[in-house]
Amino acid sequence: MFGGSSAPAAPVEQEQAASQTNYSAQNAGPCSADVGNFRKCMDENQGSLTVCGWYLDQLKACQQAAGQY
Repeated sequence: MFGGSSAPAAPVEQEQAASQTNYSAQNAGPCSADVGNFRKCMDENQGSLTVCGWYLDQLKACQQAAGQY
């Protein structure tokens, strides 16, 4: 009764690849690599600061150093 699309659904791999973000290209500035590394770690570890604390420390150090210029 209800008309549906005859097009096949997109494979899950394509959807996952499209949803992944290139973190370093997304952020500009002197600490973009640190921001990207921290975000990637948080995404991959369900937001665990226990696991990603080192990346946060690196980001804070970079931001502090960049603020001096």
